[in-house]
Amino acid sequence: MTPRRGPLPQLTAPIARRVLGRSLTLQASWNDQRMQNLGLLATLAPWLRGQGLDREQLRRVCRRYYGYFNTNPYLANFVVGGLLRLEHDRLEGGEVPERLVVGFRDTLARACGSLGDQLFWLGMRPALLMLACLLALVGRWETVLVVLLAFTAAQFALRRRALVLGFGLGPDVVDILSRPAWHRAIAWASRAALFLTGLAAGFFFAGVRVLEPALGAGSIIGVAMVGLGLPDVVRTKVSGEVQLLLALASAGVIAAVF
Repeated sequence: MTPRRGPLPQLTAPIARRVLGRSLTLQASWNDQRMQNLGLLATLAPWLRGQGLDREQLRRVCRRYYGYFNTNPYLANFVVGGLLRLEHDRLEGGEVPERLVVGFRDTLARACGSLGDQLFWLGMRPALLMLACLLALVGRWETVLVVLLAFTAAQFALRRRALVLGFGLGPDVVDILSRPAWHRAIAWASRAALFLTGLAAGFFFAGVRVLEPALGAGSIIGVAMVGLGLPDVVRTKVSGEVQLLLALASAGVIAAVF
C-alpha cells in the first residue's frame, strides 16, 4: 500500500465535536446481544445526519451497524474515524464494498480491544489506583485530584487524536496501531502497577504496625481487610474514571485513618 501524501482529510469542526461527544457515551446503550453496536451507531449519527441521505440510504447504512461490535472505549475512535472515512469515500463514489466496511470494523475493533484492555484495564488502571492510594498513605491525598484530572485530560486528548487520525488515514490507520510503542507502553504500565502496588503495601502495613497500640486488634483487622481488598477493586471491570473515583474515596478514608 503506497503512503498517503499531502494533508490528511479532516472532519469539519462542528461534526468532529459532536462525534467526539457521542463517542464518550459509547457504552451507554451496552447490551448482552451486540455489546456496543447501538453506541457506535449513535456516535456515527451526527456525521450521517449532515450527508443529506434519503430514508432508504440511511436505512442501508444503519443496517450495517446493527451487528455485533465491541472494543476498548479509549481506543474506539480509531475505529469510528476509519468507518466515517470509508462511508465518506462510498458517498464520493469510491470503490468501497460493504464487506470491506464490515471487515474493517470487526478487525480493527478486535485490535483496539486487545491493545486497550492490556494498556488501560491491566496496566494504567491499577497503576493509577495504587498511585492514588500511595499519595494518601504519605499524607498527600489532595493530589489524587491532580492524578484524576491528568488522566481525564490525557484520555480525552487521545480520543480526539484517534478520531482525527482515523478519518484522515482511513484503512491505513492500522499502521498506527501496529507500532511497537503500544507494546512498550503496555510493558511500562504493567511494571509501574507492580512497583506502586509494592510501595503502597509497604506503607500500608508499616502504618498498621504504628497504629496497633492505639486502635486495637479489631480496628487493625478492619483496616487490613480494606488494604487487602484493593486488588479486587483493581480487577473489577469498571471504566477507568469510576475506578479513579473509587481510588479517591479509598485514599480519603485511608488518609483520615492514618
